[in-house]
Amino acid sequence: MKTKLLALLVFGLVFAGCRTMKPVSEVPIKTETKVIERLVPIQIPPDSAYLFALFECDSNYNVLLKAFTESKTKRMETNLTFDNGKLGYRANTNMDTVYIKGKDSIIYREVPINIPVPVEVFKLTRWEMIIQFFGYVFMICLAIIGIIALLKWKFGR
Repeated sequence: MKTKLLALLVFGLVFAGCRTMKPVSEVPIKTETKVIERLVPIQIPPDSAYLFALFECDSNYNVLLKAFTESKTKRMETNLTFDNGKLGYRANTNMDTVYIKGKDSIIYREVPINIPVPVEVFKLTRWEMIIQFFGYVFMICLAIIGIIALLKWKFGR
């Protein structure tokens, strides 16, 4: 039993071999940064105005504007009217946009792709091929001799 197992193991080791790993080439990663300058629009917040008016009634029940004060910012345009007891106040503001320089950075990065490179690692020389050929012939002869010995033993000639 042990000899059969040993023979099977030796037979398996003779015909089996290790496969080599294929080498993979490494590509260095290139990174390029591109800076773009641009103008960023920023709107100025709206302006405001303040009005304080003092009205008075005369003896004939007519409304009179006695005094008023107004405060406003530079970009505000106002118009004040008072006619027959009606106060009209209109305020207009001009929208203004300020442009500030801004920078955007764009990063270009190459993604490496692993490409296996076929490399012949164990190329046999002529001498090794000749030795290999005679090894095959020797193993075939051993197998034939073993089969003949098995047949003689089994059939008893």
